[in-house]
Amino acid sequence: MAITPGEPYNPFEHPVPQSDIDSYQARIEKWRSEMFPEGTADQIALIVCEEVGELAHAVLKESQGLITPEKAAPMIRDALGDIFFTIAGVASSRGWSLAEIVDDVVNEVTARTKQTMDERYA
Repeated sequence: MAITPGEPYNPFEHPVPQSDIDSYQARIEKWRSEMFPEGTADQIALIVCEEVGELAHAVLKESQGLITPEKAAPMIRDALGDIFFTIAGVASSRGWSLAEIVDDVVNEVTARTKQTMDERYA
């Protein structure tokens, strides 16, 4: 699905079915176990940190005006994809369903209100 740059993305218009997340996770785990069978959950988690660093680097350089938005966009997209990929690997290596994790977190976070946030962090 293409998103118009500068336009807000509404995930409720195009939600990703849980089965798709499960399917992606299974494909990622199959590839990971064949390519890096010795990889541990801790090693994969460190790769997540590396990918988040790449995202931060691209966003920082764009915000500083050192790279154009056109140059930053593919870097940011790549980093986001790599983050998803490696997070799926962490979940798989621990025997967890990423779809279930995402569902639990989305339900928990979207149930929060301004009042519950104020009470939580007061």
